[in-house]
Amino acid sequence: MIRVFPIRRYPLIAVIVVAFILLFAYYSDERNAGYQFSGIAHDVKSSNNGFTFYMDTVDRTIRCFSSERPDDLGYYAVRGNFSDDHNIFFVERWLDIDNYENND
Repeated sequence: MIRVFPIRRYPLIAVIVVAFILLFAYYSDERNAGYQFSGIAHDVKSSNNGFTFYMDTVDRTIRCFSSERPDDLGYYAVRGNFSDDHNIFFVERWLDIDNYENND
């Protein structure tokens, strides 16, 4: 049997493992996650199941709900879903941008 392109098994496996590790490291970094909105959180109020607050983005104000309490006047990026009537945004994940900018 003639091999046109001899490929050694172990170096190929090593390259695949290294590529997988690099991709995992890239996408596990909070700053690389896809966030839908970023803005200033304000008027934080406690509710029975979590916290409601308003987020001022560049072009609008969004009413949000989160199980975690945001800092009043904190700068956040958020990802989640709107309610069926689009009156409230349910935050699934957020990034405290103030915290990351201070650590860089």
